Amino acid sequence: MAFSFVAAPQSAMGGGKVQLGPELQEIQTQEVGFLSLNGDSKVQLLPSPWPTDALPPPTSSLLSVAPTKSLVAAAGPEGIIIASTDSARKAFFADAVGESNVRPFQPELQIPLPGRVSHVAFSADETVLVVAAQTGDGLAVFDVSELMQGKSQPAATIRLNGETVRALLPNPVTSELFAVITINGELLIANVKKGQLDAGPNGPVLKTGVSSASWSTRGKQLVAGLADGTAYQMTPQGEGKAEIPKPPDLEGTQHASSFESCRKFAPRLERNVILPSSLLAD
Repeated sequence: MAFSFVAAPQSAMGGGKVQLGPELQEIQTQEVGFLSLNGDSKVQLLPSPWPTDALPPPTSSLLSVAPTKSLVAAAGPEGIIIASTDSARKAFFADAVGESNVRPFQPELQIPLPGRVSHVAFSADETVLVVAAQTGDGLAVFDVSELMQGKSQPAATIRLNGETVRALLPNPVTSELFAVITINGELLIANVKKGQLDAGPNGPVLKTGVSSASWSTRGKQLVAGLADGTAYQMTPQGEGKAEIPKPPDLEGTQHASSFESCRKFAPRLERNVILPSSLLAD
């Protein structure tokens, strides 16, 4: 995918020699799989599907799950729906309509919106649902408890200066913070508790030329992938911590498409659980 923004200029934070770590081990296993709920059954989560001639942007993220509250939120062409994960699961076992394997579904809550949505995301504590508009109208912040009581007005609206959203990333620990990447590559931090963008050393734009980002597992820092293939490690306040160069053998200018923070997996031996052989010590 081509980007309309220009890669950010490099600073002199760290220019040491690039050293690659060991090549990651490739693990193949036949001991992990996914079990279907009811054969080939499918559930139409949205009351109305997206029209084929007006699909959402490819960078959209239209589904978010709050596992503790057992809620799922999804965006369609007419607004957003909220349903319990239990009702969505049970819908897989509903009676089929004719010969179709698509089961009907009636969400507990439907919220019509004046414009179409590009992103939905629950906060880390699942008390807030943030919705981004396709048209650059900013972020709508909904209180989840009020939504479930039928109050469909947002608790706050955060303006993004007319910019549309490329990525909306909730902080995994600090529930009031959301990282926002605009379609023009600007990295912002939205504070839903304050109802505004947090400012860094040079204003609300913490970094330019950003194509992707990821929070650290504790939410204290984030890494921004840049359009030139490099990455920038920083705090939510905009303080730079490290510059990560692109791999030396990477040819040409290629953007950083995604980042994920590694999490430690500590398997526990439980009854009737078979671990992949690659995780078991010799």
